[in-house]
Amino acid sequence: TTGPYSYGGAIDLRNSSKLNISDGMTIGDSAFRECSFLATVTIGNNVTIGDSAFKGCLNLSSVTFEQGGTALTVGNSAFENCGNLKTINLPSTVEEIDKAAFMYCWSLENIVLPSGITKIAENTFKNCSALTTITIPSNGIFSPCLINSFQSFNYDLLRHVILPFVKSYGLISSFTLSPGMILI
Repeated sequence: TTGPYSYGGAIDLRNSSKLNISDGMTIGDSAFRECSFLATVTIGNNVTIGDSAFKGCLNLSSVTFEQGGTALTVGNSAFENCGNLKTINLPSTVEEIDKAAFMYCWSLENIVLPSGITKIAENTFKNCSALTTITIPSNGIFSPCLINSFQSFNYDLLRHVILPFVKSYGLISSFTLSPGMILI
């Protein structure tokens, strides 16, 4: 378990840009906040991610979650202001993404929401201005909070919204398609 602000001396990342978090760990609130050396993170199964755990890790470009394990929640502002974060691989076990979890990740280009998702809090993807593709699960559990999750990003860049359930649930009226946007 890492505690609050663990990076501030408890863990030395100066010689490594990669971090592997073992199965069953708890990443405490602000544990790696503003860790400027961190570029890639691999997160094992059954890991809890605290609030602001990786907030402000400006060089973080990739986060990969191991597939499997139990339900997972991504904490408030967990990856907020990770400006170089381009890819994130959320496992199907993610059930909740808390408020502002990926806010200001302006390099994030593609997000595939996992099939186990039941909650996406407001401002989750706010100001993710490079988003070009959003894939929404077809499990029918997904709530209309989606619109508030993607506030203030550049809709002109968005090219693909993959909504497998749109016809049966009538949610198409919630989206205004920009010129060149493809609804799949």
